[in-house]
Amino acid sequence: MPNKKKLSARLHDRRDAVLAAWLKDLDGQLDRDTRGFRDDASTILDLLITQCGHAEERWDEAADSLTELARARVAAGFATDETITLVSALRSAALREVAALDDIELLRHLSKLLDVFLRYLVDAYVEARDLVIARQQEDLLELSTPAVKLWDGIVAVPLVGTLDSRRAVSVMESLLNKISETQSTIAIIDITGVPTVDTQVAQHILRTVAAARLTGARCILCGIRPSIAHTMVELGIELSQVETHANLAAAFAAALRSRGLDVRTSDA
Repeated sequence: MPNKKKLSARLHDRRDAVLAAWLKDLDGQLDRDTRGFRDDASTILDLLITQCGHAEERWDEAADSLTELARARVAAGFATDETITLVSALRSAALREVAALDDIELLRHLSKLLDVFLRYLVDAYVEARDLVIARQQEDLLELSTPAVKLWDGIVAVPLVGTLDSRRAVSVMESLLNKISETQSTIAIIDITGVPTVDTQVAQHILRTVAAARLTGARCILCGIRPSIAHTMVELGIELSQVETHANLAAAFAAALRSRGLDVRTSDA
């Protein structure tokens, strides 16, 4: 069995030398200024020294610290390969220092610990990055399905791009929330920017219309391209219960008239 206290004591006594060698190695491997890495490097090295001194492996505290560190690195914009390089450079610096003890068991034990550190840090980094990406996707989804108030009692949701199941749910929620918020009685769904409409997309639209109707709002559908209209006929998609117009301007004019407002051109 390796003398863990001896390993911990060596790294503790030579901490500054290991840290300096580590950061020097990083300077040669990364394109960016590594002065900002010192705090992270110090944290990881101290965790390693503490872990080396345990009679038995205790990963809970170290794992929590590494997870917090990984999240901070994601927030700071560090890439995955930079995180891997960070620990790899520590491996080289620490193993060189411990090699002076001429104890193969200590080297093996240190190498094993560094493997676990790398795995914890990279796993935590990937998890934190995935959470950030998921939040960004949610934000983009909300931005891609804006429901806007056009007039008192009239709201609209312009759709652009592919309408899949997930986005369809977001469209429905956005529209229903806007209807409730503005107490609107007319909702315009503009699909001018939707490239294709298949049976699934049509069902999503019909469900949105039905949900709006349950809240007391009437839906007007506009922007159906000739090619899409042909496809819908071929697929047998029935929209006879939904008021349709060629474009948003025509739909908006119809909505205004239904509220008793007279719509005229400026030269009339």
